[in-house]
Amino acid sequence: MTKLHIIAILLPIIHKKVVYVKKRSPSPQDFPPVNAGTSGRFTCLYPPVLCGGAFRYPENALDQAVQTSAKAIETGLPKGAKAAVLTFTSTKQAFSDYIIDEIATALAASKNIQVIDRQHTDAIRKEFNIQFSGDVSDDEVKRVGRQLGAQFVVTGSLVDIGNAYRFRVAAINIETAVREGSSSLNININDPQVVFLLTGQRTAPAVTTPGNSGTYNIGDIGPGGGFIFFAEGGVYKECSGDLGRYNWNDAIEVAKKHRGGGFSNWYLPDRGELGLMYRNLKQNDLGNFSDSCYWSSTEINRRRAYYLYFKNGYIYGNDSDDWRKDNGIFPVRAVRTFSK
Repeated sequence: MTKLHIIAILLPIIHKKVVYVKKRSPSPQDFPPVNAGTSGRFTCLYPPVLCGGAFRYPENALDQAVQTSAKAIETGLPKGAKAAVLTFTSTKQAFSDYIIDEIATALAASKNIQVIDRQHTDAIRKEFNIQFSGDVSDDEVKRVGRQLGAQFVVTGSLVDIGNAYRFRVAAINIETAVREGSSSLNININDPQVVFLLTGQRTAPAVTTPGNSGTYNIGDIGPGGGFIFFAEGGVYKECSGDLGRYNWNDAIEVAKKHRGGGFSNWYLPDRGELGLMYRNLKQNDLGNFSDSCYWSSTEINRRRAYYLYFKNGYIYGNDSDDWRKDNGIFPVRAVRTFSK
């Protein structure tokens, strides 16, 4: 047998060995940051999904929008930065006042951002004749920011886009006028808080049904603004968009506190539900999932829980894995079950 014959026999074996070695547990390098506020660049927290021939964003409850936006700002700014929440443009002063207070409170609670006191901000705003609910120019941002001793000024707006409200918030660098840690997401137009703050009318959360059939299909947007990933016998499950990256303990709470569509029955999916989300949504290019691991609520023991790698559909969580409940920082989605 010649050397050429030996090489021809060994090459396929070597190739199989190389391919086999590549099949390993994911490493941190496999996971690009998800929903991280990026300095000097606009960050869209909820990428649009093609639904019914038009791009549509998953919808959020107002308080969830505030918390998610505050998290984007916190992530996008350097630790210890001084920020002033200056204005929020809307059609009602009551709405603007509420959002300014809530964003300032959420940022201060993070302890990573120094928030300028509201009374001091109000005094400077009056001095410069700037309204709570009005637009503010880049020059005004610089002048007010310097007067306040702030490095960043936070502004935002609520825009009626027909089938939802677009909620935008941005932290502006007073030296460069660059928008940092920005977010833009949709709010359910029937959200009770929004309706009350804009109209003064109290209303119960509205449940909408698609078309005239009264049924949902996989990939549809559900009444909570999430993606339908299970539909059988009149029972449906929908999942939210990405809510940020958290360890397991925080993930449980974040999912529970999600209020998409005004509903309070959201929770962190178990590993079976994650599998359905992967098969019915991700593998059909639906749901805007990243190629990252997502936490499940299914526990292995007090230190570990299962998570699913959405790049290949594998489930991980045994004791040889690098990540535990307390140190694994993964994207989080909330789910809810409802029936017709």
